Amino acid sequence: MASNQEDYFEQLESLQEHSQDVDKILDCVQLSMEKSDPLEVRYGTLLTTLQQEYPTIQSVKRSRLLRMIHRFGGDVERIRKNLQKHQEKQNAGKPDLNAARHQHQEEIKAKYASQLVELKAAGINTNNPCVQQQLEKYHGDTNKILEKIKHREEKKDHITQLDARYSSQLAQLESDGVKTKNKRLLIELLEKANGEIDVVKQLLTERKEQKDQIMSSTTNTVEEYDEKLSSSKKHLEINIDDIDQLRQLRNAGVHGNPMKIFALFHECNQSIERTVVRYKQVQEQREKESEKRTQQRITLAEIHNAYLTLNNQNDWPNNIQKLTRQGCQLLKPYQWFAHCAMLLTPDLIMNENKIDMTSTTTTTTITKNKIRYDLNELARRIAKIDL
Repeated sequence: MASNQEDYFEQLESLQEHSQDVDKILDCVQLSMEKSDPLEVRYGTLLTTLQQEYPTIQSVKRSRLLRMIHRFGGDVERIRKNLQKHQEKQNAGKPDLNAARHQHQEEIKAKYASQLVELKAAGINTNNPCVQQQLEKYHGDTNKILEKIKHREEKKDHITQLDARYSSQLAQLESDGVKTKNKRLLIELLEKANGEIDVVKQLLTERKEQKDQIMSSTTNTVEEYDEKLSSSKKHLEINIDDIDQLRQLRNAGVHGNPMKIFALFHECNQSIERTVVRYKQVQEQREKESEKRTQQRITLAEIHNAYLTLNNQNDWPNNIQKLTRQGCQLLKPYQWFAHCAMLLTPDLIMNENKIDMTSTTTTTTITKNKIRYDLNELARRIAKIDL
């Protein structure tokens, strides 16, 4: 019944899509029958047997089931396994994903009815779920969808042209034993290599080596992570007897992460008194390091303020000696000298472009910009000063 209802709705949609042109609809039906007839001849008896064994597939269209059997190559065991999973889902009372998907599609059609009419007028199949998903993704922007479809068609035409252009090279690669599931990859590599088969083979070899390297590094990373995880699990194991010791340590004033406390406790040969002494030493060391970091931040702020104070003075040329003395008192002499030299003589700052040539399969040029100061010219200028 459900199958007949689906067929009725499909026929109604076909009438609406082809403007009630019966000839076009008959052509579409004839094409569909030509596709399904060979499958019916090959797998019709098997499908009838399976429908009797699994009543849950009675509502599924016969053409769809035939395509499913064809996809599994007529392997009865794999087909039964797939149908068994389908029946278990139905018996488990799980929500019907197809019904939910159909409801979602109907909501999209109601929400973007005007946009669907516009796309249909442009010759787009609006029953395609991908088109409906794009409508939802781009918030009903039909121009964006038409642009995407146009770009996809242009790319498809380009691949078709390349397939015709490099048909002999593809046949040669196939005869040489180059096997790949992605024919489009071979076509793109042929375009990149201008049809040279040796270059394509080299690129495929490099691609395979790179993939193997990534897989091996990923495997090593997973193994290292598992080893670290197993070792950390050994450290993190806590017995029930340790809880009493943890309570005693807490009562003695040892607080913090239980794992770190137990590590400290085992370092001190499970002595509570030694653990308390060691804990106090660790706390004192942390306080000293914290005070040191605080003092470093204060010193850095003072140096920054000193730079700003000295840099904002307007009597550099007239009172350079006094300013130099102040800078050396506030900062380290070489830091202040470098600051003054680069600020007073900006023309001596040079940008050098270092060219780095790296070659793997192709030679690439990397330009690095380094800032240098002409100290020789600065020395000559200082030597000319009449003191």
